[in-house]
Amino acid sequence: MSGDSHEDLEAVNRRQALERRLLGARVALERRLWQATERDAAQARRELEEVRASAALAWGRRVARLERELVRGTWAQRRAYLSDFPRRLLRRRLRRPPQPPLVEPQAAALEAGAEPVDVERDWFEPELGRFLQRAAAASSEWMFFIRAGSAYIQEQRGHRLHRVAKVLRERGVPVLYSYRPWSPEEPIPRPEDPLLFQCPAWRTEALEAGILRHDFGGKKRVYLIGFPVTACARAAGEASSLGWIVHYDCMDEWEEFFKEGAAPWYDEGAERAGVCFADVVTATAGVLVEKMQSYTAGKSVHLSPNAFYTQFVQPDMVGRTAPREGPLIIGYVGHLGPWWFDWQALAEIAGRMPDAEFEIIGGGYSSEVELPSNVRLLGPKNYAEVNQAARRWRAAMVLRKISPLTAAMDSLKVYEYLALGLPVLCFTMPQIESYPYVFSALDVEGFVTQARRAASAPIDRARIDAFLAVNRWEDRVDQFLRLAEQAMEHPCPLRGLQSRSR
Repeated sequence: MSGDSHEDLEAVNRRQALERRLLGARVALERRLWQATERDAAQARRELEEVRASAALAWGRRVARLERELVRGTWAQRRAYLSDFPRRLLRRRLRRPPQPPLVEPQAAALEAGAEPVDVERDWFEPELGRFLQRAAAASSEWMFFIRAGSAYIQEQRGHRLHRVAKVLRERGVPVLYSYRPWSPEEPIPRPEDPLLFQCPAWRTEALEAGILRHDFGGKKRVYLIGFPVTACARAAGEASSLGWIVHYDCMDEWEEFFKEGAAPWYDEGAERAGVCFADVVTATAGVLVEKMQSYTAGKSVHLSPNAFYTQFVQPDMVGRTAPREGPLIIGYVGHLGPWWFDWQALAEIAGRMPDAEFEIIGGGYSSEVELPSNVRLLGPKNYAEVNQAARRWRAAMVLRKISPLTAAMDSLKVYEYLALGLPVLCFTMPQIESYPYVFSALDVEGFVTQARRAASAPIDRARIDAFLAVNRWEDRVDQFLRLAEQAMEHPCPLRGLQSRSR
């Protein structure tokens, strides 16, 4: 090696060491700021509840009411109010004493030394301990700890990491699934599968250090992150130092969700740190691959689109194609929140197609747009009901506005529509436009034109089946396991001490 090359290598090593130190300092600073903020918020909540429950505030309200009654009433009304005041006061005193205010579990769990208010404690922690023991004794060579930003696993919710967890369990892999509850009062789902344990995020953060250090009997352990928050980035560094394979799966353009107010928890620094600590980085769309690749020069980001859930299609719907004649009915299945669904576009499209019917299946309807009479809102439906409704459809829609958010989106619905033999209509979404029988448009006028084309275009079912055959959730899990194996064999050299701990 020449002298110049040796000096270049030393410069690279120094730069990498400085980058690692800078990242560590940033993560540590974010952790301290986060802890301080949570402590302040918890203290403010406690003080507010104390004020609300205080006798002084109650008496202040009574005095204010007394002043109002005495000032605004007639003399007779004032006299009656004063004469009745002792009896009413006594009646209040005889009521059941107020219960102490409940503290949000998240706030209490984050306080140093505080115990969370948790009526499920009696079964939760012992059951978690039993799950960890069963996981260590399981015959599978793998163990997955999944940090997701979705709700808990439910059959009718098509979240990406739900499907990954389900396939892993079908293969006998133990899965600890950390989910994001909708509210502090949401009950924790009781375990039904002995090797699947679901844990709300606020409790995960309190118990994570012990879980990561648990002895899983030499299993290959994967810490899979789908939730770019500071807590996950911090835990990723710890997991890596303890020998876990860290995998960051970027499934959406979270920064754009954040701008639209749908992901207030998003932190770009946490996402960058997650990519830095990760052995494996995957993304669902080409745009996201490029963005994640810009965060790292020392590892490759892999494309991993969404996939087809084979149990979605009922047996009598396998292999069929949509009718090519008859009533023109176009369907939609999915969430109907304003950041997911373009109600204004639907109203305009339906107005320009009075001969067509639009059947909308899903929950979360929230719109002030007046819809034409040829739009039917059918509400939420299970898989069997969706299959039944889709028999009449000539095409199906993914109706989202053209934006940086949709430019990075790989819709789960596309795979389900294709499995039902339906052509798919959408506004421009680059990731899915190469899929079979996807008809995209740039505006409402183009959408109407494409809708009429899709409703009558001939469909070759063999082409759909060939596409779905390599785009099942089983294929995505195969990819995840293959990448984890490669990471174990070739640890990333830029991660310093974390790579040497294996």
